[in-house]
Amino acid sequence: MAGHDINKEIRAYWLVFGALLVFTGLTVGVSYIPFVISMSLIVGLAVALCKGTMVALIFMHLKAEKRLIYWSLFFTVIFFFACILLPILTEMDQLDESPNGGFYHGTALPDPEDRPSFTHYTENRGGDH
Repeated sequence: MAGHDINKEIRAYWLVFGALLVFTGLTVGVSYIPFVISMSLIVGLAVALCKGTMVALIFMHLKAEKRLIYWSLFFTVIFFFACILLPILTEMDQLDESPNGGFYHGTALPDPEDRPSFTHYTENRGGDH
């Protein structure tokens, strides 16, 4: 390992560790700010993306990898989103304007009063089984 400076790598690990602590503190601090839920989600995902990128690049040594690994990661992400979006997109034509969300093709959900409750089963058990 000629020309390999271990002190440089240790310094990078400590810098990432410090940055992860700062970003964790930022995440906790942002959770106390009364944002709209969508803004909290965006800020939380942005912080998580930064933290995940630092861990992947430094701790998992992806910073020094060849281009092939980046292309394989890129296609993995594309495949992941395709697997998530495909069921959603194929069901979009099934949605209608029914009050129960539309996935039941206009049929109403059963009334909760018509379903037997847990107390119904326990009251009718009796002592002899």
